[in-house]
Amino acid sequence: MGAGFANLVGTAFVIPLILGSIFSGMIAANFNRAAIMCGGVIIWSGTIVASGFATNLATLIGLRVVLGLTQGLFIPVATSLIIDYFPVSYRTSAFAIISIGQSLGIAFVSLTTNLIAISGWRMTFWEVGGFFVGIGVVSSFIVREPLRGIYTFKTKGL
Repeated sequence: MGAGFANLVGTAFVIPLILGSIFSGMIAANFNRAAIMCGGVIIWSGTIVASGFATNLATLIGLRVVLGLTQGLFIPVATSLIIDYFPVSYRTSAFAIISIGQSLGIAFVSLTTNLIAISGWRMTFWEVGGFFVGIGVVSSFIVREPLRGIYTFKTKGL
């Protein structure tokens, strides 16, 4: 696998990730954020599983595009949910937990190189993706859409 291949596959993820993040605010403002977040985790994890079945570059790139778009939804939607789940005095801790989760995710990706060496890349995609599909499904039964704006303080003009 050459640098050109890695750049192409990486770009196929990063650009949709940015676009997904930009548009997720508009999506979250009009739809059930809990469903978007949990559904996004299920879809992005499903694309990881499907990547293990990829037999050509076009399929892998297409799956990376879907992965980027759905991962791009997560942080903006999760931020919006935190604002409505927690009063101001608890938000810093909630945001810290989300940040820890992101850092653990990055560390986990680094550890997958060990799994690839042990199980091969296809099995690693299936194991990791399958685990997180399960997390998404369980989350969809736990995470509920909160009342919007319950902790938002209204102020009169400036």
